[in-house]
Amino acid sequence: MEIPTEGEVDFVQGIKTMMGNGGPIQREGLALHVYAANKSMGRTAFVNSDGDFLIVPVEGRLDIQPEMGK
Repeated sequence: MEIPTEGEVDFVQGIKTMMGNGGPIQREGLALHVYAANKSMGRTAFVNSDGDFLIVPVEGRLDIQPEMGK
């Protein structure tokens, strides 16, 4: 994915699911997502209560602040 050039897109708006395996009925599985953003989330929060994320930026900086602080 390329970094958006038109409009402002933050992490939540820019995340796209590419593929997945398993499902809620089996209660197991995984999904692969990619993201492209050109705007900070500011005072917006993103919560993932279902699993773990490995977030790897390809270019630019990424500042992640968990709910319990750095």
